[in-house]
Amino acid sequence: MATAKLELRNLKKSFPRGKEDIPVVHDMSLSIPNLEFLAIIGPSGCGKSTLLRLIDGLIPGDSGEIFLDGVDIAGVVGGRGRGMVFQGFDLFPWRTSRGNIEFGLEVQGTPAAERKEIALHYINLVGLAGFLVCLTALPLFGKILSNVSIASLQLNYNWAQSVV
Repeated sequence: MATAKLELRNLKKSFPRGKEDIPVVHDMSLSIPNLEFLAIIGPSGCGKSTLLRLIDGLIPGDSGEIFLDGVDIAGVVGGRGRGMVFQGFDLFPWRTSRGNIEFGLEVQGTPAAERKEIALHYINLVGLAGFLVCLTALPLFGKILSNVSIASLQLNYNWAQSVV
């Protein structure tokens, strides 16, 4: 039997509220095969974002296990095969779309010409080629913001894969 791409085993997470703990994720187990698409839906406050933060290692679980390609990743922040685009997009409003996408490479010291070439590849990948790359992130909206965030996530994930 093939290893699941992502597997959660008896995952639990509670948050303190006064003298009690409020369970948000309670004894959750699931197995997602490679290349399967999964939607997590539910009302506000039901634990969707908490679950994603647990998977990405941004918050620790109370108990349980999280496996990615058979490797236990519980409590490991970010890393290969994971990334999260937040609802607020977390872009730098003073940077251009391309500048936001290039940021991770800039921090790593990648030369400007190489950063530009790589960023333009990802801008093209998400359908933004020749579209708003000279405007700052501040006036951008909706799908444009999400595409800039997704391009940045893809670039940084693929770049990390190539140097590991």
